[in-house]
Amino acid sequence: MKQLHFAHRWNADLIDEYYDQWLTNSDGLDEKWIAFFEGFELATNKNRYASEKLDIDTNAAIKQARFTGAIYAYRSIGHTMANFNPLEKSVAFNPRLSLQRLGFKDTELDQEYHTGNYLGGKIMSIGQLIHHLKETYCNSIGVEYLHIQDPPPRRWIQSKIEPILNKPDFSITKKINHPR
Repeated sequence: MKQLHFAHRWNADLIDEYYDQWLTNSDGLDEKWIAFFEGFELATNKNRYASEKLDIDTNAAIKQARFTGAIYAYRSIGHTMANFNPLEKSVAFNPRLSLQRLGFKDTELDQEYHTGNYLGGKIMSIGQLIHHLKETYCNSIGVEYLHIQDPPPRRWIQSKIEPILNKPDFSITKKINHPR
């Protein structure tokens, strides 16, 4: 950091006096002192506003990361809550997929975030996202595919199940003409 040749402990009272004069009426103050205090004020305000903006941006970024994390969590372990056993009276609950564990509150379900690569990237509320993910990964067909290391087949599976919420259209024609 550059050392200031005019700001020392021994002239702190003088600097305070000049600063008070600059705040009230800077007419008789040297141009260098005016520039100094303007720069000081600018730097002080900039840092204050930057930290407020950082808090807002940080909170939004954390929520967006949790939103994206929820997508990954359901893709990864959603099948553990799938209802594929017709003899079971209740479906197993995985606490790792609870709202609280995913980092959300019941009061935040209307907040909207970007889905990233889920459904081609769109804006959805937390409630809509959780509903779509449950329909896709926790219904009567459980899908576990994230263990596949090769991205193209993984993306292919995602592209086939996510847009239709993992509910294929098996019309009578398709059923009859399906190769065996």
